[in-house]
Amino acid sequence: MQDQSAKLFAFSETALFGRFDLFCRRAAKLAHLFSTIAQFEAIKGHHLEGMEAASRRFDEVVKVMMKKRHDLLKFTDGSFDRDFVEFNVQINEIEGLLQQFINASFE
Repeated sequence: MQDQSAKLFAFSETALFGRFDLFCRRAAKLAHLFSTIAQFEAIKGHHLEGMEAASRRFDEVVKVMMKKRHDLLKFTDGSFDRDFVEFNVQINEIEGLLQQFINASFE
């Protein structure tokens, strides 16, 4: 009887916790994605003169990401990860535009 109960709880720790780790990484990426969008939306809400180009570029980047129609919780799908990297590259470019705007404003 004791052998059967032991077999009921036999599982691969690597398989279980590896999948959990992948899910946690996806959740962290989603939190970063949504936080980034919220921050840029807050900046856009101030309607500062001279930020139109950065604002338009941000809208384009978000629109492209949303068109992908990923199943965000399907953490085994690598296409989201590739698109997430591309999104971050483009956001870094927009941050460069914002930095130029801030520098020009203080000059």
